[in-house]
Amino acid sequence: MSDSNQNAQDTSVTVVISRRVKLGCEPAFEAFLAGVTAACGQFPGYSGSSIFRPASTDDPEYRVIFKFDRLSNLRCWETSDERQQWFTQADALTESPPEVQVLTGLETWFTLPGKAALVPPARYKMALVSW
Repeated sequence: MSDSNQNAQDTSVTVVISRRVKLGCEPAFEAFLAGVTAACGQFPGYSGSSIFRPASTDDPEYRVIFKFDRLSNLRCWETSDERQQWFTQADALTESPPEVQVLTGLETWFTLPGKAALVPPARYKMALVSW
C-alpha cells in the first residue's frame, strides 16, 4: 500500500460508546467515567471526550465520545491492557455489552450516531428566510 493511501486511511476518528447502566450503579459508573477518560487522555493522539448523561431515570443510557487524531492512535488505546481493565470494570456496572461506533470523516460534524439526521428545510423556504 502506498504511503499516501495509508495516510488517507489514518485520519482523525471519533468513537461513540453507548452503555445502559444498571439501576443503583450510577455513582460507580460516574467514577468509572472519570477514571477511563483520564486513562485515555494519557495515550498519544487523544483529542478529548464528551459525556452525554441520561436525560431521565427511564432511560439509563450514557453516551461517551472519544476523539483521536489518527486511527492508528485509537488502535493503540483499544489494544492496551489498561483499556481492557477499564472495560471489564464497566461491564459489571452495565446491563449489556456496549454499543461501539467508530466514525471517520465529515459524518461526525452533522449527526450524533444513533440519532435521526436533521433534514434541512426546502430550498425555497431557506431562500425566503434569507431574503
